[in-house]
Amino acid sequence: MPLNVISERILDDARAESERIARETGKTVTGIRSQEEVRSQAETKKTMAQGREEIERFKKERLATAGLRARDELIATKQRLIDEAFAKAETILDDIDNDEYVSLMAGFIAKNAVGGEDIVLDTRYGALNKQIIKEANTSIKEAKREPVRPAGDARPIGRGVILRRGKIEINCVFARLIKEAREELEADIADLIFKET
Repeated sequence: MPLNVISERILDDARAESERIARETGKTVTGIRSQEEVRSQAETKKTMAQGREEIERFKKERLATAGLRARDELIATKQRLIDEAFAKAETILDDIDNDEYVSLMAGFIAKNAVGGEDIVLDTRYGALNKQIIKEANTSIKEAKREPVRPAGDARPIGRGVILRRGKIEINCVFARLIKEAREELEADIADLIFKET
């Protein structure tokens, strides 16, 4: 066989082998691309699902935080309104006119004194204190009890009175009465004012 025929045949075989390798490589590449595409789609779905879960978790956290913040603001508002209500009550008591104050204190003393108590009044209300004791004793005498007397240790207690018999004191100073009333009534007032539906 001539050399050129042998060369031609070798070349034909090489071309055929090259085409076969190219076809197989093409199939392999197509298979790899398909597998990668499937894997890529699966990863994309997984990442998207994780992203949606993360967004939901974030939304829930934000809503919970907002709910807590709203609750804290509501509690602060309720507390402020209660504080204002009791401050207003104290202001009303502090602002009553002198005649009403004398009448109120004298009536309180006459009602609560068993007789012979020392009465502690605020040093700033000198003339009023005398009127209070005088009016209280008028009622106490009518009830046939021993008269009360001003305590020797008047002090700046604010509006109100302290009844003292020996070592026992009954503190009826307005600020203290309001504080005690607040401790007893604050929860009830909050319930009345802020009933939640």
